[in-house]
Amino acid sequence: MVGKFDDIRARFIQMAAKTPPAWRFENDRQHWTVRDATDQGFPLRGEWRITLGERKPRLESGVRCWRAEAAPRLTLRLACTGPGTTVRVFWKRLGDEGFDSQRSLPLPVHADGKFHTYQLNLKSSPSYSGLLTGLAIAPVVEPPPGGTFAIHSIGLVSPK
Repeated sequence: MVGKFDDIRARFIQMAAKTPPAWRFENDRQHWTVRDATDQGFPLRGEWRITLGERKPRLESGVRCWRAEAAPRLTLRLACTGPGTTVRVFWKRLGDEGFDSQRSLPLPVHADGKFHTYQLNLKSSPSYSGLLTGLAIAPVVEPPPGGTFAIHSIGLVSPK
């Protein structure tokens, strides 16, 4: 856009998303990546299915920006198999080099292969603050090869 600075700023503020980020894995990975595991490839069929390998996997979002106070909770619709019953949700703040356990919370999950919807109160962590730029999800313990994750959706939720 070409114009006066105030006009450009006003236009971009108008275009900016007014809701916290949300990802639905119906047809694609929504700019998320998987590390140390494999997925089913394209096209996705209503979910993102990941098969675990010999190392602990991690799913990472693409860069998105939101303020912590505008999105204090996370919802996750997930099915998993294997002995692990907890995943860890990480967040990255503006300026952070990477994901760190100091900026994370555990989330107990059911490893029965059925989809469940989970809620996580991110604001319960003092480190969930400021301008955030990404999320990651990883099992707490190293799962055995062949276990699976199937993710339908991940969403940050505005305060009520």
